[in-house]
Amino acid sequence: MITDQHLGDSIHEASTQNTSCSLQVRVMSEPWAFTHLNGLYCQGLLSSEAEYHRLLRSALRVQCKPEKDTEITHILLKMNNWATGQFPILKRFFPDVTQMFITRHLRPSLLSYVKVMQVLPR
Repeated sequence: MITDQHLGDSIHEASTQNTSCSLQVRVMSEPWAFTHLNGLYCQGLLSSEAEYHRLLRSALRVQCKPEKDTEITHILLKMNNWATGQFPILKRFFPDVTQMFITRHLRPSLLSYVKVMQVLPR
């Protein structure tokens, strides 16, 4: 059965594939470094907000590091829902970066996340 969520995911995936094939674009889907950093910060496991910001900036620089011998001109980072709170911080660090927001409905995304968490071993 195809639901609106499945259709949305299919359209989203097709548009990403077209983007990476038609342009000189490197596509990175949901780099977990950002989600992990957010979790560490929210759990109080980092020494300060300044440390969080330094790590966040470093993570973005590593993720977007230029590749040798390629003609890549753009980088598309597909971030997950858990990293959206970092967008204003990243925009402040890199004001010339173009941001485009394509979102999924929160309820189906959360239900999907819960299903995954239920099948993972503890």
